[in-house]
Amino acid sequence: MIKKLLFAAALLSLALASGCATGGSGPGPAIVVKVNAPIVAAYVTQTVTFTATVSNTSNQAVTWSLSGTECTGSPNPCGSIDATTGVYQAPATAPNPNTVTIVATSQADNKTTGTDTIRVFQITVNITPSSPSVGLGLTQQFTAIVVPDDAPQTVAWSILNCSAGCGSIDATGLY
Repeated sequence: MIKKLLFAAALLSLALASGCATGGSGPGPAIVVKVNAPIVAAYVTQTVTFTATVSNTSNQAVTWSLSGTECTGSPNPCGSIDATTGVYQAPATAPNPNTVTIVATSQADNKTTGTDTIRVFQITVNITPSSPSVGLGLTQQFTAIVVPDDAPQTVAWSILNCSAGCGSIDATGLY
């Protein structure tokens, strides 16, 4: 009988040591946050919506923020991100360096974050001809080339620094 009692006590202590008797396997796996970037590059003023996947917790909520060597100041030279929705607005001028880190912090555990990066590129518009001479009553067709090639190619034409009598330019660039 004593042998059986000792054997039962040994089994119970082994079960307690391995966590079987607690009704689970301990505190469980750590929370993991993964940022899902829809694109890896953006152009100035572009809007990008980031999403995050939170694992090992029922609380899927995250708080969004930006990080990077140049991401300080007001307004933030890296752009802005809505803390709740993850909607990123690239700045009007690309930061230098142009890499911005997008951070999602778990609301279940604020020490757990996920990150991804996006590069912000400047858009340049080259107008030809660059120094035209247009006679009174004549027309001149202007052409805009947007660089880089995969940037949005839509331009809006206007005449700057003229108070009156400068003529007009239409949506196609015809002056």
